[in-house]
Amino acid sequence: MKIIEKIHIDRFRGFENVDISFNRPINAIIGRNGTMKTTLLGILAQPFTLETGEMSKEEPLIGGKKFNSRMSEKFKFSDTFDKEGEHKWTLTITPDVYPKKEYTCLSERRTDNHQIRFWSTEGRKKGMNYIQCPVIYLSMKRLLPIGEEKKLKISETALTEKEKELYIEWHNRILICNEGITHVSNLVSSNKLTIGPTTNHSDAVTISAGQDNVGRIILAILSMKRLQEKYKEEYRGGIIFIDEVESTLYPAAQEKLIDFMHETAYKYRLQYFFTTHSVSTVRYLKTGNHNERNKIVYLRNINGKIKATEDPSLMDIENHLNVAAGRKKSRTNIKVYCEDEEGILFTKALLPPRIKSEIEFVTGINLSWTVFKTLYEKRVPEFQNNLLVLDGDVGNPDNWGEKCPRNVNIVLLPSKMAPERLIYETLYNLDQADPFWENESLSGYTKDVCFRDFPNHMEKIEDIKDWFKAQKDFAGRGYSKFINYWKKNNADLVEKFVNDFVGAYNYVAKRVGSPVVERK
Repeated sequence: MKIIEKIHIDRFRGFENVDISFNRPINAIIGRNGTMKTTLLGILAQPFTLETGEMSKEEPLIGGKKFNSRMSEKFKFSDTFDKEGEHKWTLTITPDVYPKKEYTCLSERRTDNHQIRFWSTEGRKKGMNYIQCPVIYLSMKRLLPIGEEKKLKISETALTEKEKELYIEWHNRILICNEGITHVSNLVSSNKLTIGPTTNHSDAVTISAGQDNVGRIILAILSMKRLQEKYKEEYRGGIIFIDEVESTLYPAAQEKLIDFMHETAYKYRLQYFFTTHSVSTVRYLKTGNHNERNKIVYLRNINGKIKATEDPSLMDIENHLNVAAGRKKSRTNIKVYCEDEEGILFTKALLPPRIKSEIEFVTGINLSWTVFKTLYEKRVPEFQNNLLVLDGDVGNPDNWGEKCPRNVNIVLLPSKMAPERLIYETLYNLDQADPFWENESLSGYTKDVCFRDFPNHMEKIEDIKDWFKAQKDFAGRGYSKFINYWKKNNADLVEKFVNDFVGAYNYVAKRVGSPVVERK
C-alpha cells in the first residue's frame, strides 16, 4: 500500500528545497544522531487524522481518542530558531485517499497562546486542515520501561478471542519464542497502554522492554485491521509511524519485524514509515527477503543543512554510520551458482578476467533450473544476494520462459540451448573442410573422430551430455578450444551475455554493499 507518494520540503529547520519519493509500503529513514530523522517522520505524519465519517467513531487500541498524531508527540519549538512561516512542505498523496493529490502545510502563530502550529494552505475551515486517513504514531515515549512506571494497572484486554490468537502468534513469531502464552492483559499507566502475555512462568507486569515494544506495534496493526474489516467501503488504508523501530529488539527480532511489516502491509493496506540507525536493520532491508519493496532514505547533516539520499548502497550507509571512509567490502566475493559444471565452464570462458576476479563460483552442486526457480521465488536470501547463471534453454516457453525474471540476479547463458547442446550443434553442423578441423593443436581431431561413436544427430540432452564428456581429452583445458571457436563466431551474443552479467552483478553489489563494476 502506498498512501504518501512523495514530499517536497520548501523549508523546515535544516531541510531546504528537499524532495524525497516514498514509493514503497515500507519506508526507512536512516541517519546518524542530529540528522532530523524524527523531524521528517513528524512532518510526514502531521497532516493526517480521522475526524469525519463513520470510522471516526472508533478508537485505537493503543490508547487515545483518535487515529492521529499529536504535535506534542513530535515537535518541540525553539523561541529563538523556530519562526512562523519558516516551516512549509507539500505531500503528494494517492488520490484514493486524498482526491486533491497535493497537500501543503505552513506554520503560523495561534491567536490565543501565540504558539506555533501548522495549517493547511487550503484554509482553516473544518475538514480542510487534515487529510482524513487513520494514522498511528509510535513515538519514543512508548519505550519508557515498565519498571519505571509508578502507577501501573492490569486490566482485561479489549481484544476479541481471534485478536488474542493473532497477538500470541505475532508476538512469538517476531520475538522467536515458543513459550506457551496462557492469557493476555492490558497494561495501563499515565504514559502508555500496552499489552502483555502471561505464561506458566511470568505475568504481564514482568514483560521485557522488547515485549512491550512489540505489543504496542501489534496493537497498532490490530487497530487498523479492525477498521478494514468493519468499514470495508470507507477504509482506504492506514499509515503507521514508528520512531527508532529497532529499539529493545535484538538483530534477529529486527529482521522478523521487517518481515512482519511486509506481510501486514499487504493484508491490511498499510504503509509504514520508521526511523532507525541500526546496522542490522539496514543490512536486512538491503539484502533480506523483501528488499525490492523497501524504500531507504539516508539523511546527512552538512553544515546545518540536511541532505537526503534515496536508496544508497549498503557500504555507503555502513561507512556513514560508522563514521568511516573507504572501508572495503565486508564480505567475500559475490557467489555464482550454475546448474552444473558445464555451466560453470561456459560462464568462465565467456567472462573477461576483470569480472571473474570479483566473483566466486560454487562448485560441486548440480541442481536443475526448477530447483533454483523455487529457491528464488521463496526468496531464500542466499539465492537473492548472489548470482544465478542458468542454461539458455531455461528461457524456452516450455520451461521458465518469458516469466524468468530480468534485470535482477539471474542471467541466462547465450542462445536458447543448454551449453552442451550449443557446442554439439555448432560442431555437428560444421563442414568437414572447415579450418577448425585442420587446427594443429587438435592433433588429427577430425569431424569423423568427433562423432565416431555418435554418428546420428541426437535430440536427447542425456545423449548429448555423454558425447560432450567423451570429447574432454580433445577440447582443451575447460573445453576452451570448443568454446573459443564458438565465441569467435558469436561475438554479439558474447557481448550481450557479458553486459547482462555485469548488470546482474551490479544489481547484487548494490544490495550487499560491494563495489560495482564498469561496463566496457
